[in-house]
Parts: sequence; C-alpha cells; structure tokens
Amino acid sequence: MSLKWKEISLLMEEAHAPLMGSSIQKVAQLREVAAGESFLFQGFGPNGPWRLWVCLLFDHACWVLAPEEWKVESQPEPSTFVMVLRKRLVGKRIIGLEQVRNERFLLLHFEADLSLLFELLPKRANILLIEGWNPEERTGRYIQSFRQVSLESGGIYRLPPAPATASTSAAEVRDFGGASLPGPLALHGAVSAKYWTAVQKTGFTTYRRLWQKAWKSY
Repeated sequence: MSLKWKEISLLMEEAHAPLMGSSIQKVAQLREVAAGESFLFQGFGPNGPWRLWVCLLFDHACWVLAPEEWKVESQPEPSTFVMVLRKRLVGKRIIGLEQVRNERFLLLHFEADLSLLFELLPKRANILLIEGWNPEERTGRYIQSFRQVSLESGGIYRLPPAPATASTSAAEVRDFGGASLPGPLALHGAVSAKYWTAVQKTGFTTYRRLWQKAWKSY
C-alpha cells in the first residue's frame, strides 16, 4: 500500500515547481490522523502557498501535496522532533529536491546545508533532519528524527547500500483514480485522496496492533 519508488519519482516531478524556491512557514504533527504518525508542512513560494502531507503509518507511507480543504489539527503540545524542525527550518528556503535513484528515499534540501530525509519504507517509514548530505556516500550528520535511531546528534547517518537490482517495470505506477488537484498536480490529487481515505480506516487496526504487541511483550 505504501508508495513505490517510481510513484515517488513522479510525485517529486510534479512538486518541483511549487516547492522550489519556497520557504517553510509551519510544521505540525497531526493528532487524529494515521494514529499520530503523519506530518503537515506548510510553505509559501513564487507559485503561492502549499501544504505537504507526509504519512509514516505502517504500510501507508506517503508523501504528497495536500488539498486546502483538508481539516487537520496539530498536536496541542509539539514533540521534541517538531520543535527542532520549527527551530531549524521555519523561514528556510528550499533549494533542492532529490530522490535516491530507484529507491524510496526522498530529500528536501534547505539553506544552511540542512536536509529533510524522508524514508518512505513500507514497514518503518521515518523523517530525519540531517546536515551536510553527501549523495555519493549516502551519508549526512544526524540532527533529529521522528523514529529513534541509534545515533546521537552529530553522528554520521548512513543509508543502507543500494539494492543490486531495481525494478523498472511500468507496473510500478498504479492507477489511483479518484479526485485530483487542478492543473499540473493531478497525480498529487489522486494519491492524496487515496491515502487520506485509507488512513481514516486504519485507526482501530493500528490501535489493535499496538495492543497486541504490548500484550505479547507482557
């Protein structure tokens, strides 16, 4: 159910125009969407305002520009991760948008050599704030992340080695159908509608899985 690498690539192409040269204005973790495992980034640029929704829920990893009509609420008290993002990124201009070739890793590059690394993996999606991204070595200095990693701030974070082979089949891109945003953001509209609807139905399933995990541990 999570986005595939080629779908991420197409979404990135559509998002290039509204995101490039814009700046982050708000960062929020959504309280009642995807069991709290989703974030909304808001910004403004030469092409106007935008809202980027990132879902990290198990098997529902998604990165997509969100319609304005979505009614969303942030956490009443921001987490440490959100506070770090607000401190380091609000007001910063986006200067680059990059996908690791044929993989589910996407980066937003900002001024001051900062980057948001989106690991859109089906089983353990994550968002990391890193500094000094090196694309050849697939490394950056770790600052903060949503899910815990075994590093202290300033440590070198390294992506796993690239797979030996990658699928290039056109079947990697699914037909999402549904509603669409106007103009050149048609895919974002279809994908956002599909995933937004899906995570509304995962609440009980998610809490049941967490309860079962806790009971097993007990």
